[in-house]
Formats: sequence, C-alpha cells, structure tokens
Amino acid sequence: MRLDIILRTFDGDSVHPRRFDKPKRDIVWRCVRSLMTAIKNVPKITPGVRGYSINLTIIDDHSSNLTKNFLYNETKFMGNRCTITEPDGTGNNASMLATLVMGRDSNADLVYIVEDDYLHQPDALTTALETWHIFWPKNGFPLLAMSLTDCASNYVADVSDRGVVPTNHQGDGSEARIVGGSDRPWRSIGHTGVCFLLERGVLQNHWEPFEQIARYWPYFEERLTFNKLWNTKVGMYCPLVPLSYHLWEDHPYYPVKDLWEANKCLELAA
Repeated sequence: MRLDIILRTFDGDSVHPRRFDKPKRDIVWRCVRSLMTAIKNVPKITPGVRGYSINLTIIDDHSSNLTKNFLYNETKFMGNRCTITEPDGTGNNASMLATLVMGRDSNADLVYIVEDDYLHQPDALTTALETWHIFWPKNGFPLLAMSLTDCASNYVADVSDRGVVPTNHQGDGSEARIVGGSDRPWRSIGHTGVCFLLERGVLQNHWEPFEQIARYWPYFEERLTFNKLWNTKVGMYCPLVPLSYHLWEDHPYYPVKDLWEANKCLELAA
C-alpha cells in the first residue's frame, strides 16, 4: 500500500495567536523530527507482510536557510522518496492550495496532509494505519478519513488560566460515535483543521470545499467548507488518546511536555 505524506512548513510568525508559547522555529523543528520518527517506524513492504511504501513531499514557504538545511538533513534517510519544494507565491493560502492540489492529484492509496505544528507520537502513523484497516470495511460512509489529533475543542470552549470551560459547540465535543481501534478507542468528529489522513477519492470527489478554503481563507473557514463533509459524505474519526498534538494550544487532559522534550533539537540551541 502506498502512502503519500505532504507536509507544509514555514518557520516565521504564525497566522493566528498561539496558546502554546514556544518559538515557531522550535515548534517546526521538533514537529518535523517527530514526524520523521513516526515514518521510520512504519512497516515497509515485505513479502507476506502488510507494509507501506511512503513518499514525502515538503512544501516549504520560504523558511530561513537554517530551517531549510534542517529539513534536508532530517529527511536524508528517505533518499529519493522525499522532495522539498516551494509553493507558487507565498503565504498561508498559497502553501495550503499547493498542498491540497498535490493531495488531489496523488495516485497513492492514502494521503496524509499535515502542517508543521503537529507533534507526533513515535507510533502515530503505524497505529493510524493499523486502525485504518479495522475501520475501512465497517465505515458507513462512501469514504473514510482520520485525524491523528484529539483536538482540545472537542472538550472545551476555552483553555485559560481559569481552567477548563465545558462547551456544547455544534460539531465539537458533546456527541460522538465511539469505536475501537487497534490499541485505543476512537471517536467520530465533525471538525478538523487542514491536517488529515484521507483515502484516495476524498479530494478528487469533493474538491470544491477544499479549494474554497485554500483560496479564500480566512473569509471561508473549515466549518464553512470541508468540515461539512465529515460524517455526511466522509466518515471522520480521531483517537481518544492523541497520536499527534496540534501545538497551537495545550491539550487539557494529555500533557505534551514529555513528547516535546523527547524531540528537542540540540542543533537549534547550537
């Protein structure tokens, strides 16, 4: 089975306020390192054993030379299965569109579209792929997708110094189908950012809402575009114990400190 991973990176200022108070370059480096570890742990194709052929494309939006060198060094182990390129134009919309177009045009069985502020567990991809094979024949929708992140918005309206505030936001939190995965329970969700594991066909058959957010964000947000597909046209699930963390906020129940420290980049401090 072939998996295409499309990662977009930028080590400059974030496009939205970030509750996870760390330098953006540090976030990018640690998150990239964690993703490379997760890739290394995925079983390769071996006769008689289920395995995966993985190709990685990094769409880097004109990061610093320091980060560009880091990206090349971190991905050397992939050889010609990794490509680092730049989008036409610059900015969040340009890189988002380039990423989604590449995912749409991929011939892989699965496409993982991911941003540079998602910190992955070492077994993140392996566990997601194992669970995929459990879910796919039981999925009640024409197509299947996954988020590897258990978003804090599934549980809270705000995470602040005053603590956790419950919410009943539509599409978040209160209602879900709970199902068993390979090693942990998962839940159906109605909201994701532009980071997901998709089977071939999702982008091809439902291109319009993805193109809309890439061209017109922030005027068109996720809830007004592709989030409308989740659990109406495409089954969407996330793990109840996170496989990755979106580092724009701290998770209220699963602290990220140990994983953050495990991916420390000494090169950045040098």
